[in-house]
Amino acid sequence: MLMPVVWPMTLFLVLDFVAGCKSSNSAESTFMVSMGALGMIRTADSVQRATSYLPPYIGECLGSVNASFLLETISPSLREPACAKAYATAVTLQADVTVLTSSTSQNISSSTVFSTVCTSLSDLVPCLDYSVFPSLLSVVANESCCSPLFDATTTNFGSNLTALLTTFLHHVSDVICSTQSFPNDAKQPTCGSTFVESFLAPAARNNPWVLLMNALNAIQIPNDQGVAAMSGFVFRSTINTTKPAIFTKPFLPDSCVQPVDTLLAWIRSFPLLKTPWFGLHPSQLFEDNDCMPGDVVLDLLGDSYHPFLTGISTLINGSCFHLANGYSQLLPTISKLNLFSTSLKLLTVPASTIATPQPTLSTPNVRSTSPSTPFPFTLGLFIFLAAIWDLL
Repeated sequence: MLMPVVWPMTLFLVLDFVAGCKSSNSAESTFMVSMGALGMIRTADSVQRATSYLPPYIGECLGSVNASFLLETISPSLREPACAKAYATAVTLQADVTVLTSSTSQNISSSTVFSTVCTSLSDLVPCLDYSVFPSLLSVVANESCCSPLFDATTTNFGSNLTALLTTFLHHVSDVICSTQSFPNDAKQPTCGSTFVESFLAPAARNNPWVLLMNALNAIQIPNDQGVAAMSGFVFRSTINTTKPAIFTKPFLPDSCVQPVDTLLAWIRSFPLLKTPWFGLHPSQLFEDNDCMPGDVVLDLLGDSYHPFLTGISTLINGSCFHLANGYSQLLPTISKLNLFSTSLKLLTVPASTIATPQPTLSTPNVRSTSPSTPFPFTLGLFIFLAAIWDLL
């Protein structure tokens, strides 16, 4: 069905090879021209504006992708069994997320909303994992202009792009959709629902100031205070001051802390975090006996931060931020955790079933410099994927 469009695009691929790698913010790039041929002008314009602020190798990789060829490659994967139900539930999931983000706190805490979202994810995650991601990355891996992106992914995250995407997908879905089993209780609430219920316990639900302070205190927990904070006790903050309990019994996250801890510990392992960014040291957010000073964050934001932050700038200035991690194995729990990804058997499927593209690492006329700052690279990677996803 797409063949009449694909063959003319071959000309643009040849021109791109002759002229070198063109960024997606160039109207002459293969991606922009092929998007125009598909009539996706609005999406193309959005991508063009976004990638103009990103490291060159991200824009050049996206710019080299033929949108028509990409669609033709991915379309068969959407007919695979793993994607049969996912395609139908994608619209439902979008509606569920809209409800979730627009509802009042009372509705957000409803286990029904999270259960519905997680039912949709149980179809979408395997589809992305075993069909869409491999097809997408097989196309990108064959583009010589994408070699620097693959190199940078390995350098910054310590893994290839396939492993990065699938692991991220598993960890995030585990945080939201894992469930808890309690003794003598047939209910199995999702962790998404549990965290909302715990954070919006009655004391915080009816007092915005308490809610704000709890949120601020939650990102100032040292690693050695994680158990105390998650157990509903007072704890010592990163600046060694005593903070009130964030959670109150019986509204505790309990075993749902584990997938969050796993996600943060995984992020902590990224080599990218050891690279300073405009005076910030991202590793300070995760390392033992360390934290990111609030005054440094405010200095970086300058006069650009939201008016809301102006009102609490004094609080931020006196804070030192940290995301507690590596403590969940020491946390006493009542409930048993049922990992969402394990229930889908995502982590036990042989690696041979997941296609891992092998890009050419040495390509003439292609820059292979590593990113100088972590944030633009991370932002760029997700904009890149969002642009591809929009094609679907």
